[in-house]
Amino acid sequence: LLAAGSERMLKVVLHSRNDARGEKSGGFDVGAMFGFGGQQPGSAWKQLEDEITSTARTRTSRRPLRHIVVRSGSVAEGATSTGGDAALRCIADATGDGAGAAPPEAVVAEALFQSVAQAVDVGFTVVGSEGSADWPELLSPFVGPEVWRCEVEDARRAAIFVQQWSDEFFGKGKSAARFGVKTKLELRPTEAGVVVKFRPSTPLMEGQASFEAWTEGGLEFVAEAPAGGQPRLRIRRCAYGWKVAIKESSEQALLDKFKSDWKETFGK
Repeated sequence: LLAAGSERMLKVVLHSRNDARGEKSGGFDVGAMFGFGGQQPGSAWKQLEDEITSTARTRTSRRPLRHIVVRSGSVAEGATSTGGDAALRCIADATGDGAGAAPPEAVVAEALFQSVAQAVDVGFTVVGSEGSADWPELLSPFVGPEVWRCEVEDARRAAIFVQQWSDEFFGKGKSAARFGVKTKLELRPTEAGVVVKFRPSTPLMEGQASFEAWTEGGLEFVAEAPAGGQPRLRIRRCAYGWKVAIKESSEQALLDKFKSDWKETFGK
């Protein structure tokens, strides 16, 4: 499948089932599904996932191959499906049984389509079979992906707070290192909050590209009031280029500083 695909292929979305993973090899016969006979080495879904990952690693920045796995859950053997299990929802990528009720095929198909339409960045598991789906809302945690969220009373007030907070502690001329952030930062306020980006590692890279084109990663603070929902503040990753390592240490230091100041101000 991958060998036949064009090098211009930029994204692969694979559906895999939690209850279709064997103890060791994990999966079932892809060939049998298309009428090609019994299970053969390399036909398991897990092996297919590994092959996609391996192929992606060989791609350069000029022809990246981004890939995500969308799984569908199932009720663990002997378990009873409760209302919570039956409710349609998307959860962080999980393996093994017991994630929840298995969704209908039509829901899985829609989840695959929406994963592309909503431009999700990480895999997830869709579970449940009851209720309508607000896909932008269901999949919002997987765009970035999201690393923190909190309900707020007023989205506009939250946006102003993060803009003032970021400028006070990490604005121009301020040292991020004093808070344990090892990578230099630069900020850009947005209507909904602020984008905090890690500066390029070399002066040449920094000088040849605008802030919008920087791809060394960052965090975006988004204050929003979804229709019919509680206003909230979310923090999600952004601007990570192909094969750029996640700056976990700097991200965590930045988050720790923010959450501490947020709690001191708002008490949560």
